[in-house]
Amino acid sequence: MKKLPLLALGCFFLFVSCGTVTMERSLAKDSYSFKQDPAKKVLLIAITGDENNRRSVENDMKAKLIERIPDVQTSYNVIKSGESIDKLMDFIQKNKFTHIITMRLASVQKEIELKPGAYIKTDYYSSFPVYYRDYGVYLDKTWESVYQPETVDEHIQYTLETNVYSLKDQGLVYSALTSSFKGSGFDKTIYATLSTVRKDMKKAGLFK
Repeated sequence: MKKLPLLALGCFFLFVSCGTVTMERSLAKDSYSFKQDPAKKVLLIAITGDENNRRSVENDMKAKLIERIPDVQTSYNVIKSGESIDKLMDFIQKNKFTHIITMRLASVQKEIELKPGAYIKTDYYSSFPVYYRDYGVYLDKTWESVYQPETVDEHIQYTLETNVYSLKDQGLVYSALTSSFKGSGFDKTIYATLSTVRKDMKKAGLFK
């Protein structure tokens, strides 16, 4: 066992930018492979705090997986926000899923970047700069001497937590924490996260 003995997980710490998403960290279970535990029937669960976002995320996840997995189901049509989690647990047990994939909106942060203004100073002679006496010299001196006002750049950073559980293995086999890159938007963050997580799972040896 490595790093996390309770989960028997080997930990991979990554800080790589992938498109609009940064992989903050990820971990995969030692010696686990989908070859020995094929994903035949998967349930998708998005935890976003908003039912519209949840539906969108689960549909995006399904669109990415449906070509490779025989049976992929969303959870938004099974349980709604505010309902007892027992309803979902009962559904999972009755439908014999092989895997469960969750994606949770872990945090949302507003970042503000202030870029100060700039002004190119010039030398003055008497009440006017010396270069005012000739338009050629004046233009040469002032052509790039334009005041640049300060600007404020605001963008939202989304942090997503993605987990993969195996029902056969009875536990967590993969987990990743990703964050959006400078104002990429929620939808683009979802798309980029799915692609980034897949590449990372492959790198971890979960599948070829």
